[in-house]
Amino acid sequence: MLVEQVPRPVRLTSGTCSERGPRGHNADAAATCRDPSSGGLAFAVADGIGDSEGAGRAARLAAGAAAREAARLGAGRAVAAARAVLEAWLPDDERHLAGDAVLVTAAPRLGGGFTVAWAGDARAYFWDGTALTRLTTDQTVAEHFRARGRTPTPRMEHVVTNSVRMSDPSSIGLAHAPRGAGRLVLTTDGVHGRLAHEDLRLVLAGAGDPAAASALLVGAALRAGGTDNATALVVDVT
Repeated sequence: MLVEQVPRPVRLTSGTCSERGPRGHNADAAATCRDPSSGGLAFAVADGIGDSEGAGRAARLAAGAAAREAARLGAGRAVAAARAVLEAWLPDDERHLAGDAVLVTAAPRLGGGFTVAWAGDARAYFWDGTALTRLTTDQTVAEHFRARGRTPTPRMEHVVTNSVRMSDPSSIGLAHAPRGAGRLVLTTDGVHGRLAHEDLRLVLAGAGDPAAASALLVGAALRAGGTDNATALVVDVT
């Protein structure tokens, strides 16, 4: 007997929450984009470097450009697209003092799952209904020290070794989320810097829809003593 294998449709629903916290400005941003010609869908979260209106605009520009490019051509070129937009916005900001951000973006890939690309310390996770897997590796001084068997200081956790405007093809992180149902989660360090891995898992396991899950993550991070902007974007895969 011959059984025809018919691909099962995948449904993606998303929700986002972003709070300023005790900072003067909300320099975080999130974006969701569907390409009008291909129908491709993509997601991005960015964290502007600094506490200023310029940092917030950098995050919004980077997240929007990354989501548009990822929806059009996949996540692989999304960071480069964000860098081009930031450089066009402030071409004379060679030291990246007013117009830079860290970024993580994700887009569905053929065959299932997601491709994730990032620069800096914005993160992506995937929850499969039981286990929570971290997909990204922070590009920070602290992670640089850990990789060499040395113990970092707390301050090193907040110093990035890569960003959108510092990135090049060799420094952009790439990973793949697994196929199947679950939750893809993108966060800024205002969330994952305050919540332990198990705390993140428990919130995702107990929350309702993606909007509720993202709000619970942000709220929990701020209640845990968060001193930064906090942003979470949650995508349910069914």
